[in-house]
Amino acid sequence: MQEIFSGFGAESAVRLDPARVASYAIAGMGFLGAGTIIQGRGTVRGITTAASMWLVTGIGLAVGAGYLFPAAFTTIISLVILYNLRLFKPRIVRDIYTILTLRFHCEEDQLTTLREIFADYENLRMIFINYHRDVTKKITTYRIRIFSKEDIPWTRIAGKVLDLPCLVEIKWEESDVP
Repeated sequence: MQEIFSGFGAESAVRLDPARVASYAIAGMGFLGAGTIIQGRGTVRGITTAASMWLVTGIGLAVGAGYLFPAAFTTIISLVILYNLRLFKPRIVRDIYTILTLRFHCEEDQLTTLREIFADYENLRMIFINYHRDVTKKITTYRIRIFSKEDIPWTRIAGKVLDLPCLVEIKWEESDVP
């Protein structure tokens, strides 16, 4: 790094600050790292990739500053951790946010029955309920925002919901992560 700035001494009109190289590298990697974080399917993905990009930036800056041994040591440690971390990934149950829209064509309120179905699952919670009632057509629509874990038996829940009387339409879609 010193060779790059050797022509600009105290008597030079140009003032260089080597710390700016690091600040620009970190700012650029922050921008790229934010781009790797993806929101979709009701979850956030790419956090490990973004963190690894920051780590590689730090290692690159250490090499550029001449700290080869700490850079090599950090590289080895990070590779060992990241390689072994993938073994634990299947055991980590992620949070999922979904929206369930149900349309009923009857007079009875089905919300109590829906709450009973969802109460059977401890990792499933109804966060917010939108209610719409078309009085002339006798159609009630519930739009329910659901928080759950990834390992919820959705087919079993959907089967119970499909057995509800007067059900006309069901729609299940991903939701934004709050």
